[in-house]
Amino acid sequence: MTEKRGAEKRSGARRPGIINDLRNLSFKNGDEDKVLDARFISAYKGKLAVKKAGTGGRSFSLGVLFISPELKAGNRYSIDTVKHEYGHTVQLKRLGLAVYLKAVARPSMKSKETGREYYSLPWEVTADMLGGVEREHAEGSEERGEAYLADWLPRRRAKKASEMKNRPGC
Repeated sequence: MTEKRGAEKRSGARRPGIINDLRNLSFKNGDEDKVLDARFISAYKGKLAVKKAGTGGRSFSLGVLFISPELKAGNRYSIDTVKHEYGHTVQLKRLGLAVYLKAVARPSMKSKETGREYYSLPWEVTADMLGGVEREHAEGSEERGEAYLADWLPRRRAKKASEMKNRPGC
């Protein structure tokens, strides 16, 4: 068998999954289980969702939802993960890419916390809130998360900068 034919045969196993995913693709989809049932590609509330292996079982978002293939439909944690990653896309839209990378993506990637502590971090709790996840967070973390996100909003940062310029002695 030639190398080309071998590659075609290997990728042939994927083709039905991708074709099925493309047939079912709807950017109007709001059902988390449809995202989780897809083999490779889907959409959720207007955002592209891609099943991404090789992330150590973690999901992440950068305007596109990258969902771990280990997550399964019908599972509460999996459903909450899709909602949470969608919440990150809302953060990205509000903050802009540069601020999102600094205020959300970087601290999220560096975080060593797990479970409840992880989802109580300011940038994570706000993703839960914006994505519609109902999860128990540490006391006061939602208020701290809202304040953290508000401090990074572009208009607020510009206002703070202008206030600093107008302070006596500056």
